[in-house]
Amino acid sequence: MTTWDRFNIVRAYYLYAAYYHGGKSSAAYSLFGPLSRMRYRPSDSDSCIPDRLSDEWDDQDVRDILAGIIRRDRRGDLRHR
Repeated sequence: MTTWDRFNIVRAYYLYAAYYHGGKSSAAYSLFGPLSRMRYRPSDSDSCIPDRLSDEWDDQDVRDILAGIIRRDRRGDLRHR
């Protein structure tokens, strides 16, 4: 069962923005602004993910949340501000 705490959600959005954006003018890239204002700082493990949704990755909750974000984005249901 996924734990929906704030840190997991913010970490998943950071990973989405970092690894799934379409360039600096993309909506996903624009998520870095709000993340910066929240003073979110990624951990060292966030900068070296071997496979974005790999089982080797450490946190199943964040993987589940990230997978949901990606599904919503592909359907066009994800709103960026």
